[in-house]
Amino acid sequence: MEYKERAPVLFLACRSGKDFAEKMVIEYSKLTALNTKLGKMHVENFSDGEIHIIIDEETVRGKDVYIIQNLYNPLTNINLHENLFELLSVTRAIKSYQAHCVTLVIPYLTYSRQDYVAEKKQPINAKMIMDMFHSSGADGILTMHIHSKQQQGFVPSVTFAYDNLMPTKLFVNHINKNYAEILSNSTVFSLDVGGIRLARELKDKLNLRLVVSDKKRPKAEAISDEVYFVGEEEDIIGKIGIGIDDMVSSAGTLYAILKKAKSKGLNEFIMFSTHPLLVGKAIERLQELYNEGILKKLIVTNTIPQKEYPFLEVIEVNKDFAEAIYRKNTNRSVSMLYS
Repeated sequence: MEYKERAPVLFLACRSGKDFAEKMVIEYSKLTALNTKLGKMHVENFSDGEIHIIIDEETVRGKDVYIIQNLYNPLTNINLHENLFELLSVTRAIKSYQAHCVTLVIPYLTYSRQDYVAEKKQPINAKMIMDMFHSSGADGILTMHIHSKQQQGFVPSVTFAYDNLMPTKLFVNHINKNYAEILSNSTVFSLDVGGIRLARELKDKLNLRLVVSDKKRPKAEAISDEVYFVGEEEDIIGKIGIGIDDMVSSAGTLYAILKKAKSKGLNEFIMFSTHPLLVGKAIERLQELYNEGILKKLIVTNTIPQKEYPFLEVIEVNKDFAEAIYRKNTNRSVSMLYS
């Protein structure tokens, strides 16, 4: 089918999102047979910390502009909030110069866990960050695997596009291609009650049985001090567990569950997680589990850049984002990518 775009496309990359953007634009060029390049933009900090931005494009008027930014990138020395402000500043500038449509490409959307009031007088920052995107001039966002789907209800207007790519199909294809030999002796694990729907989707696609973990965690990022399993013993003893979740943060929950599962007779475990935050003691805990032989692999996407580790396997999703943008810009369904 002939490629016919709704408007000329311009890709701009903020500093922490440049590596992701460069790979994504290469994939986009393959889809469109166009020699697409990143737009020219210069960002620097003044000595007092202020961000200074110059967009070197001759014109942005009438274009569909996609601004790519990794809000959390542990491989740079730029903190999350500076990344956020840089993204907002670029968005405001582009919209001021009459871009047709501005979409923010944010592989991992920060603050997505703060989507409700858990204790007294807490802000719902997942809502506030959406308001900030809208007030800066964004017409929509493209992200992957938000923490809870109800966040899509935080859109500030009916015209604001919220595209949330899901990686389940990608994970299933990866298992079938690289770990097919273990499937006859595997069980899907839900790490907590809140992850049952995602785990059930994975077990249905793989035609496996399901075990649900329940835990009591004293506070955020702490190790769960009580772990229970809901399921048959025969689905744990001698089996290979396959887990799936949206993120691994401090790895406290995963650490506690695998320690308990090993004591119950689980052979080893493969964990799929979209966003590898790996903060706090995560690396130490994961390395210990890997050394003990219970963690076979932690398989993640590159929505958050990470260093190489023996236990870590990375699936690149730049092609998926490029395909989503291609579909958006030709008025095709994005949801078909992961259905």
